[in-house]
Amino acid sequence: MKGPNEKPLGLDMDFGEALRRFIGTRPSEVAENVEAAKEKRGSPKQSPPAKVDDKPPKRPAKPLG
Repeated sequence: MKGPNEKPLGLDMDFGEALRRFIGTRPSEVAENVEAAKEKRGSPKQSPPAKVDDKPPKRPAKPLG
């Protein structure tokens, strides 16, 4: 197993209705919604890069134990 399981998706409709909606979705509509969600939360490409401190630590780390 690669990672923890996600919580199950809860739907307020039966399986048949959910399947009909899934099949009836246009791929372009999905792409538009994905792009809108990225813009809403802020794209990682637009955020400034994190500042990296290249200085060594002032003192070496002590071993545990």
